[in-house]
Amino acid sequence: MATSSLVCDDASVEHLKAVAKAVFGFNALKQEQVEVMQALMKNHKDVFYAFPTGGGKSLCYQLPALASSRPGFALIVSPLIALMQDQLHKLREVLSSSLNDHPQNRFGPSSCAVLNSSISPAEREVLLQDLQLETPATRIVYITPEQISSEAFKLILGKVAANKTLLYAAIDEAHCISQWGHDFRPAYRRLRIFRDLCPGVPLLACTATSTPKVRDDVIDSLRMNDPKIVSMSFDRPNLAYSIVFKGDDDDGMDKIVHVVREAQVDGPDSTGLVYCFRRADCEKVASRLQGAGIKAGAYHAGMPDKQRAKIQNDWLKGGPQAPRVLCATIAFGMGVDKANVRFVIHMTLSKTIEGYYQESGRAGRDGKPAKCVLLYSNNDAGLLRWFIGKKFEDIRKKKKENAEEWKGWNPRQLEEQERRELEAFDLFTTYATKASCRREFLLGHFGEKLASRRGPSRKQQCCDYCSDPSAVQQATQKALHRNRGGLRTHPSLATPAKRPFNYEYDNRSTSSSVGYFKRCRSESSSSSRSPLSSEVSRVAARAKRGGTISMLGALMRAEEKASTNSKAGHRRSLRERFR
Repeated sequence: MATSSLVCDDASVEHLKAVAKAVFGFNALKQEQVEVMQALMKNHKDVFYAFPTGGGKSLCYQLPALASSRPGFALIVSPLIALMQDQLHKLREVLSSSLNDHPQNRFGPSSCAVLNSSISPAEREVLLQDLQLETPATRIVYITPEQISSEAFKLILGKVAANKTLLYAAIDEAHCISQWGHDFRPAYRRLRIFRDLCPGVPLLACTATSTPKVRDDVIDSLRMNDPKIVSMSFDRPNLAYSIVFKGDDDDGMDKIVHVVREAQVDGPDSTGLVYCFRRADCEKVASRLQGAGIKAGAYHAGMPDKQRAKIQNDWLKGGPQAPRVLCATIAFGMGVDKANVRFVIHMTLSKTIEGYYQESGRAGRDGKPAKCVLLYSNNDAGLLRWFIGKKFEDIRKKKKENAEEWKGWNPRQLEEQERRELEAFDLFTTYATKASCRREFLLGHFGEKLASRRGPSRKQQCCDYCSDPSAVQQATQKALHRNRGGLRTHPSLATPAKRPFNYEYDNRSTSSSVGYFKRCRSESSSSSRSPLSSEVSRVAARAKRGGTISMLGALMRAEEKASTNSKAGHRRSLRERFR
């Protein structure tokens, strides 16, 4: 536990509110924010806190450093350089504008810095020298997890710990630490060394998407000392959730246009986000919306930096010529604060419930009604599930090449992580294909129960199911049976009985699956003894023109039928062929 010499004791509510008003212009603090800051500053405790998107997480790790009267600095671990730069820019902006107006603010814009690859070697050297002083001029430092676990910075932390000038360390997006989290990063896992290097320094861990299992894993991994746990409700009552089903041959464009028009994007207070799977999809959707007379722009990593920055700034600030709808990949949005987003549309599935909750939660941050719409098809689900398996194939290749990020990971650990990610994706497909209250499903995942939904208007604002259960049930059944020949991604989509997860069966790569399919088809033409030959012959013609996804679907159905009709010994031999 931290000692009192390391942090500021001036943690009264009045003082915190005064600094929040002076620096950030806030007239009030939420009770949960006060709890976090007082636990850190007054009681010198480690703190784990989970606030929903828009709940004010960043203020909890920025304000204590600015309110403290003790010399030293706070270290903020952040996952993305772009996110760090955005927060640094905003913080310097408010410090610059408030410096001369409020005597409460003792720190200027130069008191905040980043330590990552975006700064020059000379800037890095100046910053590191300052951090080792007994009274550093720097007050808040943003750093990546890779930097903090480097050997060079470990030496710096040792000197800082001796000087007792590190006020606290905050870990943003702390779910990245957990192997149960939706965005696990090995470099985050290595942050456990912090407790060895700075044993007396309080730790803050914060996230917007934390299940009880993730929370416990984060606390254990960081070796937090009896932490204070603070959380807000994950319920966003102003958001209305809905699923729109599309056929496997439907690109969803007409449905997106319809949803956008329903949201009245021509109004001055209506902007929105469309999350797309690929960069090309961003361009395609933006073009389609523009053709429908809707001001839209594409945003993705393949664009020139200046063009991408201009589109983002135009969308954030608004204006007569600014795009009302931004079509982006899921990389967009972390740390972006825009209050009047009236809708978030997902063109296809997210990979996890946590990811979807965070992305859809960028709607309605002003508290006004907003829509969260997910487009679903069996084909999309199959493709995304394959991509998860492909990602781990690439990781195994990198590991063989001695990639630094994955050193120390054995094959069993990778298999376990792959299994977890596939199970998380399967759970999200259940959210999309189960005719039930969407809000109740989401909140239940985070260990929270849904409050009362009394009244017609409340039910309509809740989700599509609560608004019209019968219509949702019919649409769900129709969608799930529309494409029986498609690639099945979840046991509940095809049969009432759940098929147990099989690693060899479910995690074949596209190339190996198609290769096996072709070998079986070849055997069927030369031998009648092949267990699968007759079934493969029947499905080969149907799959011939359907491409990779259709071939995989045909292979899976053939294997299932052969397994069902065969003896146990034959099933074992069949499984061996998939190894």
